Amino acid sequence: MIIQANPEDIQALERLYHKRVDYNDAQGIHQWNHAEVMWKHLAEIYEISDFYVVKHNDEIIAAASIVDYDPRYWPQIPPKQSLYLHKLCVDPQYSKQGFSTRLLDFFKAKGRKEGYPDVRLDVRSHKKKLRAMYEAQGFVHVETLSLFEGYDTALYRFDLK
Repeated sequence: MIIQANPEDIQALERLYHKRVDYNDAQGIHQWNHAEVMWKHLAEIYEISDFYVVKHNDEIIAAASIVDYDPRYWPQIPPKQSLYLHKLCVDPQYSKQGFSTRLLDFFKAKGRKEGYPDVRLDVRSHKKKLRAMYEAQGFVHVETLSLFEGYDTALYRFDLK
């Protein structure tokens, strides 16, 4: 079951993201660094209520944030016109067990339930496996942005209508 995170989940969220950073770094796949996934940094952008989590034996094994405004990647879209997914993360121990798909399905269902015309996400453009996963889930590549040198981001949209 996917539930909304609460303040008591902050430390567990940090542990989850740190596990993923360590795993990715060991695989030679850089996505985030430890500072970026500390709650102190995340709280500059997100509320704890923006996060949705999957728990197994009371431990958070997957998470993502869902917000209704994303001026960094989608500045042309006013607040409350779309939903945006960020920081999708699955504990490496639970990879390839469908948790990413469950979170993406939840994201789409939340968008439909709340009456949004679409849902959107972004991914570093060089992340071929992630991009393929999003495309397999029906997300359509809209454009690729170069936010600053070496940080090319692919933007994706899923039409809910």
